[in-house]
Amino acid sequence: MSQAHDKFGNVHELLDEYVELEKELADPSIHNDQGKARRLGKRYAELGPVIAGYRAWKGATEDLTAGREMAAEDPDFAAELPALESALASAESTLEELLLPRDPNDDRDVIMEIKAGVGGDESALFAGDLLRMYQRYAERQVGRPRSSMRPTQKWAAIKMYRWQSNRGEAASRVRLLTPN
Repeated sequence: MSQAHDKFGNVHELLDEYVELEKELADPSIHNDQGKARRLGKRYAELGPVIAGYRAWKGATEDLTAGREMAAEDPDFAAELPALESALASAESTLEELLLPRDPNDDRDVIMEIKAGVGGDESALFAGDLLRMYQRYAERQVGRPRSSMRPTQKWAAIKMYRWQSNRGEAASRVRLLTPN
């Protein structure tokens, strides 16, 4: 266990930072400076899943240790060990994933342009299908995207769509095919 414990040794610094952020955010005077309060709140929100993952891993480690001790005394508990080992492996992989460095562009907006190529109506239909695919992907990843479609006349097929996003989900712009 000490090898796995050393593996997540840098989490202790994050735990200390999380506790310090809790103290700072609990101070009512911090909200006099909205920029600082926003920055602290954002960092607190970033650390939350990591801390929860660490606590889940630590709990799974303690459960497995206690389960092994009980299994030594009572053979019926030995049947529970595979489930505890599986829970520990799952918590460990989740924590490893949470500890990966974040991309600095994760919180930025995205505007993607999808244009229908050569092929007339069929390429416009494909562009529309591609747009809907990205919309569904964004909905599943980060929730309902904010979108707006501003046609100025009746359109025969979707070729233009403006989708503004505010949390890094896919945004698209596709041309509209005007009727002939």
